[in-house]
Amino acid sequence: MIGSYYSRRSTLLGVTSIALILLISVALLYHQSVTEIRQPIFEHDSDHSTPAKGGSRGGNSKSSNTENAASEPPSQLNPGEEPWAKPSETTSATSSSAAASQTSSLSLAQIEEMCHREGLLEQKTWKFDPARDSANYGLEDEQCESAFPDMYYEIYRAQQWRQETHGNITEGDLDLGWKDFGVLRAMIYQRQLFIVETKCIEIHGHPGGAIRYDIRRAIAMLGSIHRAISAYHGPIPNIEFSLSVEDIADEEEFKKPLWVMTRRAEEEYQWMMPDFGYWSWDMEVLGSYEQVRQEMADKVKPFETKRAAALWRGAKLNKIREDLLNVTRDKPWADVREIIWGSEMNDVIRMADHCQYQYLIQTEGNSYSGRGKYLLNCDSVVVMHKRLWMENYEHLMIGNGEDQNVVFVRDDFEDLPEKMEMLLGNPQLAKKIADNSARQFRDKYLTPAAQACYWRKLFRAWREISFEPSLYADDWQEDSQTGEMKVTRRFRGVPYETYITNAYDRYIVVPEE
Repeated sequence: MIGSYYSRRSTLLGVTSIALILLISVALLYHQSVTEIRQPIFEHDSDHSTPAKGGSRGGNSKSSNTENAASEPPSQLNPGEEPWAKPSETTSATSSSAAASQTSSLSLAQIEEMCHREGLLEQKTWKFDPARDSANYGLEDEQCESAFPDMYYEIYRAQQWRQETHGNITEGDLDLGWKDFGVLRAMIYQRQLFIVETKCIEIHGHPGGAIRYDIRRAIAMLGSIHRAISAYHGPIPNIEFSLSVEDIADEEEFKKPLWVMTRRAEEEYQWMMPDFGYWSWDMEVLGSYEQVRQEMADKVKPFETKRAAALWRGAKLNKIREDLLNVTRDKPWADVREIIWGSEMNDVIRMADHCQYQYLIQTEGNSYSGRGKYLLNCDSVVVMHKRLWMENYEHLMIGNGEDQNVVFVRDDFEDLPEKMEMLLGNPQLAKKIADNSARQFRDKYLTPAAQACYWRKLFRAWREISFEPSLYADDWQEDSQTGEMKVTRRFRGVPYETYITNAYDRYIVVPEE
C-alpha cells in the first residue's frame, strides 16, 4: 500500500505522480495482454518453454521470462541503455517491438523505480513530524506503529492478563448492575458509536458538598472515541464495552473488565484509556487539549531563560500534598501554594504559564491527577513522587540514565530539597532531562495523534478477545387483538450524536440551604 510508505500529499505533484503511476501500470498491463494474445499467431517457435529473443514471451513459463528480463538487456539496446529508454530514429520496428515487450513485463516496483529515476515521485519514507502530524487524528496503522512503537504496553498487558486468567470477554462482563453511577456501556458498529446504557449524572450545589461531573466527562471521552473513528479511513472493528468516568473506577472491587482512566498496580483486570482531558476541561484556566498545547507553543522559551524555581498549585486533598506544602515552606526555590476552590483563587496560574518555570511538581489527587500530561508538555523538569495511581503512559517515564525524562522523589517529599539543590547546581543535567521529556512526551507520546492511535489499538485488542455485538434487540409484546406474541426490532443503543444532544437531561441541581 503506497500510503503506508509515503505521507499523504495535498500538492499537485503528489497527485500527478500517483495518477501517472496508475496510468503507466494500466497501459503496460493492456500492452502485455495484447502481446500475450498475439504471440501465438506471429511466433512459431517449436520450443514454447524458451523465451523469445528480446524479452518477448515464447510460451507459458513466466519465471524464465522474468529471469531473462532481469539478467539480459534486449539485444537491440545499446550497452547501458535502459529498457524504457527512447529508441533512436534508426531503431528498427523489430527492435522497438522487442523493447515494448520487455517493458510490458515490468513489475509495479520497477515502474515506481522508473518514476523515482525520472524525478516523478519523491523517494522518501514517512517519518512522524510533530510540527506537521501532532494533531493528525487519522494516521494510518503503519504510521501509528512507526511513530509510537512503545505506546501500547497497557493494552497488551490487559489483553494478556485477561486471556491467561479468564478467557474471552462475554456480554455478561459488561453488565452495569453492580454500579449506581459513573459508568456507561457503548458499542461501535459499522463505524457508528452507540451508547447502550448510561449511569452518568451531574450533581451541583449539594449541601453536603458532593459534586459529580459524570456527564461532561462522558461527553469528552465519547468525543475522543468518535474522533478516533471518524478521522480514520481504515476499518474499525465492531465492539461493545463499558467504561468508567470516575477517578476511582472500582472502589468496591467487583473486578470487571472496565475501561478506566487510571488504575493501581494490583488492578490488572482494568483496561487503561486516555482520560477526558485529551478532549477538554470545562475550566477557563485549561480548555481543550489542543488549545493548551498551542498556548504553550506560543509562549515557549529556552530552558535557560525560565524561572529557576519549582512550581505547584493545587487543593490540599491528601497527606501527600500536605507533606509537599510542609517540606517546601520558606524554601527560596519553591513557588508552592494551596488553592482553595471557590475562593478568590488569586494564586491560580494558567496551565500554559506553568511552562515558564524550569521545575514543575506533580502530585496525586483523589486518585491520579490529570495535571501530569499538561506538565509533561512543557520543556521543563517534572518532579514527582512514585505514583500509586497509574496512567496509560506510566511505563514511558524514566527516572535515571541517559534517557531520564522525569525526576522521582519520595512520596513524603523529604528528599525533595536535596534533589532540587542537585538540579539547581547542575543546570546542564536539568536541561538534558527537560529536553528528553519534551522529545518523549510533548513531541511524541502525548500528542493528540498518539492518543487517537491508542484508541484504535484498544478497539482492535479488545475485539480480538471479545464478541461480535448485535446492533438490534427484539422486544416481544402481546397483540391486544389476537393475543399472539409479536416481535419488534429496535436499535440497542442511542447514536452518539443523539446522546450528546440530550445528555444534560440528567443534569441535577440541588439548591444550597
